[in-house]
Amino acid sequence: MKTENLIPFLDAFAASIEQPLAAVRDNQLIYMSEAGAPYAYCLSVLYESVGSIWDGRCDLFQIVSLEQEEGMTILLGPLTIQRSDREAYIEVLRAKEPAISLDQITLLAEWLSRKSLVSLTHLEKMKEALLLAVDGRQPDGQQVSQNSQPVHMPEKEEVEWASYNSDYVQQLEQYVRMGAMDEMEALMRHEIHAPYGSYADDQLRHFKNSMMVHIYIMSRAAMEGGLEDDLCMKLAERYSRQCEQAASVSQLREISIALRLDFCRRVNHLKQVRTDSQTVNRAIAFIHTHRMEKLNASMIAAACGVSASYLCMEFKARTGKSIVAFINEEKIAMAKELLSSSDRTLIDIASYLSFSSQNYFQTVFRKYAGMSPGQYRSQFRTR
Repeated sequence: MKTENLIPFLDAFAASIEQPLAAVRDNQLIYMSEAGAPYAYCLSVLYESVGSIWDGRCDLFQIVSLEQEEGMTILLGPLTIQRSDREAYIEVLRAKEPAISLDQITLLAEWLSRKSLVSLTHLEKMKEALLLAVDGRQPDGQQVSQNSQPVHMPEKEEVEWASYNSDYVQQLEQYVRMGAMDEMEALMRHEIHAPYGSYADDQLRHFKNSMMVHIYIMSRAAMEGGLEDDLCMKLAERYSRQCEQAASVSQLREISIALRLDFCRRVNHLKQVRTDSQTVNRAIAFIHTHRMEKLNASMIAAACGVSASYLCMEFKARTGKSIVAFINEEKIAMAKELLSSSDRTLIDIASYLSFSSQNYFQTVFRKYAGMSPGQYRSQFRTR
């Protein structure tokens, strides 16, 4: 990808992963992401002083360097791979003897101590996605396409696509944050296939890695919309596994549609039941995240830091329903998803949602859905 087209892409990528990016050519900083700019600057100086002898790895954090054409290197990080305190990060950075000041080292150390941990698997996926999106390379340097040539769109089309893609991603993020189901469905009816790039159908690996970026963006937007962080991570992991198992680009498109609607629907549901009580909102989020488990008022109250009696009284006053009724509604909503989109048996679903028996599950389902699980599956089956 040419430099003039690379810079806007790096801006978008840095914003989506919320990590600093920098680009260096001949030991000169030529690009610094707006997101995390001071850290990106320190990163480039650090690389300039020790890049030739240090691969950017240590036990606490990692800096990824990607060699590009025209003598340019893209730097990603620093990424926290092990939790520690600020002093430990300062000690490691100073031990590298870089040509950066103590103030800059402290700045980087504070960044590392505040950032969420990044697993090595996630780190590799970010690296793969960046490599593939920039110039079609696998991490081992092999080209993705079967003829061993990088796949590029003509320059004019590439610029037009970048503009479309930026607007498209912003719309997706907005609709997920809002839980705007109708708008999301309308957007997807008119979308151009492969919203994160234009790929040939034989580039399955390329498309799978682009989906990792897609999943990350959607999960972050859902978090911003109020969905529990842990639940978003679990959903992201689930859809990442589905992408890895996909055998075709068409399957990946189906997964893309399903995950966008799933995140959007969950945020929509939370916004509908949100109240002006922080305690009740925490309880609602906890129930939604743990609805597969066997829940009771005492467990939920402990998670919210209040007594069970207070929570039950407050929950009823704010929502108009008992906490037990809300738990059952959440479980039945999950059961509906499983009945309509999976081949799980009724006994499997009852066990997955921690009902004491299949018969009790069927009784509760009929009470809240107005029909039996079998009737629901027959009427709303989607696959």
